[in-house]
Amino acid sequence: MFQWNDVHTTMMSYIVLGVITFIIIIPLVCTILMRRQLRVRKEFHLIACVSLLDGFYVIVNVYNSAWRIWTPSYALMPLTAAIDRFIAITFGKWYYSPRPSRIYNSVLCGAPSLISLALGLINFFMIKLTSVGNDPVSSLCFSSGLIHPAFSTAYYLTKWIALVAAPVVFLIVLFLHKTDVRMHAATTDWKIKVRDAYMPMAVSTFLTIFLLLIPDMLLVYLPSKSLLLTTVLYAFMLIKLLAYDLCFLFMNNQLKVEVKKMWCTCFVSNQITPFIVSDSFFSKTATTTV
Repeated sequence: MFQWNDVHTTMMSYIVLGVITFIIIIPLVCTILMRRQLRVRKEFHLIACVSLLDGFYVIVNVYNSAWRIWTPSYALMPLTAAIDRFIAITFGKWYYSPRPSRIYNSVLCGAPSLISLALGLINFFMIKLTSVGNDPVSSLCFSSGLIHPAFSTAYYLTKWIALVAAPVVFLIVLFLHKTDVRMHAATTDWKIKVRDAYMPMAVSTFLTIFLLLIPDMLLVYLPSKSLLLTTVLYAFMLIKLLAYDLCFLFMNNQLKVEVKKMWCTCFVSNQITPFIVSDSFFSKTATTTV
């Protein structure tokens, strides 16, 4: 006879958080991909990339059986967002130019994936090539927590340094933004666009200290952890990924308007056809993006 226990409660908590996160991520990413007003701006490309990578981490945590090689990506994405804002404030003319940005997006969002892949593979081969008595397959399993003793310091420091560096870089970005003389001469509409791009990322980045860094360190260094405490700490890390998307949905006016326009009307009319508008329509009606 089936008996509900603490493990089932833990897994159900992860599943509920994962479902909520995907309910937010899927409309967000689809809106960015389908609305040309958002597709032509690089910061929305970054939002979509970060959301997709965060979504993959949610899958890893919810199912608790996927490969470890991608799990460090959640720690690297806040730094990626901070670097993107630093590039935007330092090389604004190039960043906001309408030139193709596929290479930029590939490099910026591909780097965390490659670093995560490298960390996972290094850990795997160190276990495989040394006689430490550990199963190499377990080193790729998210739920095993198996990291080679000689590699554990480098593994965790990579994540934690990235989590600490993200707010530091963003503080520099906010200082440069505050002292940028161009902002004083900018139009009100432009100031709103810049604020909508910076503020959600700033709030989300500083939340990483409390929702990612501290829980991750406690999971590593606490000598004994109850199942309840472990569940809460992992839940905080999932909540951070959800908070990133919620920050943009509530703090970015343009994205909020586009999501409402696309999905609220979609549910009312019960069809999505009206939203698939040709690019030629937008080229005639949309204002020029600077």
